[in-house]
Amino acid sequence: MIKIHKLASYTWVEVISPTKEELRQVTNDYQTPVKFQSYMMDRHEQPRATYDELSGFGALVVRAIADQSSERMLTMPIFLGFSNTLLVTVCHDEKQGKMLSDGAQVEYPSVVEHIISILFDTISPYFDQLDVISHKAEELEGMHQRSISNHSLDELAALKTSLVYLRSATAGNLVALQELQPTIKTNVTLSSSLMQQSMAAISDLLIEY
Repeated sequence: MIKIHKLASYTWVEVISPTKEELRQVTNDYQTPVKFQSYMMDRHEQPRATYDELSGFGALVVRAIADQSSERMLTMPIFLGFSNTLLVTVCHDEKQGKMLSDGAQVEYPSVVEHIISILFDTISPYFDQLDVISHKAEELEGMHQRSISNHSLDELAALKTSLVYLRSATAGNLVALQELQPTIKTNVTLSSSLMQQSMAAISDLLIEY
């Protein structure tokens, strides 16, 4: 599904659960680099930030929690492609899609501020899940003096697995954001005040991760 949002200073192309044909359409219509199609399509894509000098188009991939109700902390990639006048977002999960769609209710002054808003939205579920894991761990700790059932051992194993997923995803996102910061500073046109605000916001995100 493709939705086009014509905003005051840029166009937002919102893509949810795309087909290969839809991605080809976006690439052709908006002249985005063909090499980024694999980043858009791959559900297993790892976090990264890169910039194509020839087209003046950047790409950011972050891992976001897909289903907070799942016992396993599954994450899926969100692709953010950008130039000064274009933002392309691609996600493969309905709940992630809704999170991005909610952003359509706000009109941002620049593509960069829109991207930063999305990044703050993606980090919140990580804190929520860490709270859940902490609560479960405290419950298991309370059983320390009692006999531990096989079910409790299974729960403990599930917690450890969840932490591995979270650690891997957040570590990758951290590296991607570190790569994004100089990309924006060098290649995106912003007023000095907006650039300063954007760099400060990304620094805040780095601290959160």
